[in-house]
Formats: sequence, structure tokens, C-alpha cells
Amino acid sequence: MKIPFDSDGNQMHKVYNYAGSQDIDWRDIDVLKERLTFEDMHKYSSYVVTFTNDSGKQFWMSNGEFIKAVKFMVNGVLEGKFRFKRSGAYYSLSYDNGKP
Repeated sequence: MKIPFDSDGNQMHKVYNYAGSQDIDWRDIDVLKERLTFEDMHKYSSYVVTFTNDSGKQFWMSNGEFIKAVKFMVNGVLEGKFRFKRSGAYYSLSYDNGKP
């Protein structure tokens, strides 16, 4: 699946489709192996959660996926495999928790 990232290497939650609005780096990623630290919760049309990796790059997770993953967090950190999901115009992570 192609996932949008901004010019600084942060995952984009949504792509806005107007000319010149964003520099988008579309990356073909199936599985992401990462150590992510909880950063913040944001309210848009629904709640989304942001995480940062050890390099300070930002990743997004839907509230529904966060509720499933929170029980695996240790001191605000999720570590392991993540998969990307697309729901309508939105891109987010789901915690894989060792699934094949």
C-alpha cells in the first residue's frame, strides 16, 4: 500500500487535493517495524492519536486502533510490527502484535 509522508518524513494522516498544497512522498510500505512513543490525541471528525519514533518522525493511529493497542503499551511505548490502513481519505497505523 502506498502511504503519504511529508517532506520531513512524517506520515500524513490525510492528503489534501489542491494544487501546490503539499510535497508528498508516497512510500510503498506493507509492514513497519518500529518503536513508537505516544505523543498526543487530536480531535478531527473523529479522534486520532499521534506517535513518534526514536528519530522524532510522526505516525498516526485511529482511535479505534489505539483502543486495541493501548493494552500492549509499556510506559507510553508500543514496539513491534505495524501495518498501515486506509479508511476513506485517512491513513493510519494498526498494531500488528506479532501477527503473521
